[in-house]
Amino acid sequence: MKVLLLVDDRLDFPLGEFYQGLHKQIGSVDIRRLNLNEQSFVKNYFAAHVDLNKFDRILMQLDFGLLSKQVNFFKDIEYVVFFHNNAFSGEQHQVGNSKQYLKFYRRLPWARIITSNYTVMQTFHDNGLDVECIPRGYHSCYRSVNHVERDIPLLVSAAVENPIQQAFFQEILKAFPEAQVLDSRIGSRLLSR
Repeated sequence: MKVLLLVDDRLDFPLGEFYQGLHKQIGSVDIRRLNLNEQSFVKNYFAAHVDLNKFDRILMQLDFGLLSKQVNFFKDIEYVVFFHNNAFSGEQHQVGNSKQYLKFYRRLPWARIITSNYTVMQTFHDNGLDVECIPRGYHSCYRSVNHVERDIPLLVSAAVENPIQQAFFQEILKAFPEAQVLDSRIGSRLLSR
C-alpha cells in the first residue's frame, strides 16, 4: 500500500514516532509537511504536487479550520483519511464546534476518521461516521516496554500550554509530590512545584 501523509508543518510533537511507525508498518509512506498557505489551497497543492493515481490512501493531519472550507474538493478523493489528534476534545460541550466537524464529515460519508480521543470517537460513531480511535502518541525514549516492571502507575499524555491546563497540573503536583510532568519533546521537566 502506498500512502500520502499530509501534515501541518506547525506540528512539532511526539507524533513523529506515529509517522515513523506508520512508515514501518505500511512500508511506503510519502510524508509531506504543508504550510498554512498550502493548507488554505489544498486543491492547488494537489494540482501542482500530487498524482492521485500513485496512492492507495491519502492521510491528512491538517488544520481543520482550513480544511472545512474546502469540503467540495475532498468529494473527489474516495480514499481519504483524516487524522485529528485533538478533534474538539476538551470542547465536547461546545455544541457549535462539534457540529462543525459533523457537518463536514457528513458531506464525506466514505471518508475514514482517526482521532486520539475516545469520547470524540463515540460522538462521531453515534452520528454514523467511519471512525477509529488511536490513543495519543508518546516519546518511546521516556515511556517504553522493555519487559521490565514499570515504576510508573499512571501516565497522562497531555498538553500544558494554557493557564487552565498549567493550573490543573500544578494541583496534581501538590497532591502527588512524586509526580513528574515532562516535556516529551526534550525530556526535561516542564513544570516545577
